Amino acid sequence: MNFLIVAMILCAGAFDAACGQSLSNNSGSSLTANYLPFPTGTLAIPPTNSLPDGSIITIQSVSYGTLHRTDSPQKSPGFFKSASPTIMFTTKRQSPAGHYLGETDDLWTKAESIDGSGYWYQLRKRTTPKPVPDGFADDPDFYEGLSPSTLSETWEFPNDPKSSPFLRVRISIQRDSTNIASVEFKLPNDQTWREKSASQEAGAFQPHEWLNNELFRAAMGGDVGYVKDLIAQGANPNSTDSGGMSALAIACQDDNEDVVRYLIDHGADVNAHSKGQQTDRTALIAAASNGAHLAIAQLLVDKGADVNIRGELGWTALIWAAQEGSVDCVKYLLSKGADPGIKAFDGKTVVDLTRETVSPGRFAVIEILKKAQPVR
Repeated sequence: MNFLIVAMILCAGAFDAACGQSLSNNSGSSLTANYLPFPTGTLAIPPTNSLPDGSIITIQSVSYGTLHRTDSPQKSPGFFKSASPTIMFTTKRQSPAGHYLGETDDLWTKAESIDGSGYWYQLRKRTTPKPVPDGFADDPDFYEGLSPSTLSETWEFPNDPKSSPFLRVRISIQRDSTNIASVEFKLPNDQTWREKSASQEAGAFQPHEWLNNELFRAAMGGDVGYVKDLIAQGANPNSTDSGGMSALAIACQDDNEDVVRYLIDHGADVNAHSKGQQTDRTALIAAASNGAHLAIAQLLVDKGADVNIRGELGWTALIWAAQEGSVDCVKYLLSKGADPGIKAFDGKTVVDLTRETVSPGRFAVIEILKKAQPVR
């Protein structure tokens, strides 16, 4: 079935005082710019199950150099670091009717630029739109919502384009080889813009903040090689993310033992509290509260973790392990001096709280706890 695909550009005009020139797109209209252009295009494509309406595409940021700021729903701005100087930009796609915009088998986007010989070559996508799974809300590679109607995608030129007044860029929404809607933009690329952009990004870049944010991501993903690189470059093993969680606590709750070991060996405090608005957990509590990871708990205790520190609600690692119904972890913590007599802030004992759970192992855990003696 043939469909009619219409592409339109809607742009407002302004003079770019910083570059000293008017920035124009290929339709001849000038672009609203405050040093960098932010053109807006509307792609109207026929209704499909994947996208029942058109998409509005906005360029949010453009930068040159090795350090790049990008706008996304999670981090504004976020940062990328490229291996060598190049141009990177972020586009935001919106569905006027609030429909799902994530890539599917029959719908995807791509960005291209044209070289001196007139050949269109594809740009590299640094982020991919997809629904955000549990636990990835702060990851810039993911986007909020089970059915996101607004998506940010960051595009990188694979090589440093030759300096010129502008670069032609084409953004396409595509279903197959015959159903493509595209819109063209011109991005700045003269030497004055390059120098100012590189300086601006370097001035805004906070390397330690960026390194620490990357460390949290690496700890969550269990990427011990990247963790080593980041700490070697100056990432702080005791820094905390926006939710108050340390990289060590993140690695513990996600059962990434190699990362846990490396962080401890490089200065991570095993008894530090990771405090958020509603959370207060040590690394050991984090390990016990999310699956009761026995090997992680053993490693932490061997490295000096206090088994009786209380966190949020006044709960200890023992209470959390009991909540998980982990017989092995409860036995281990008791053998290392965990006190079953410690009460939560509401006055309930570990046995009281375990009776309230629905975990499969709760009955066996309760019997073990009844036989345990409070530490005097």
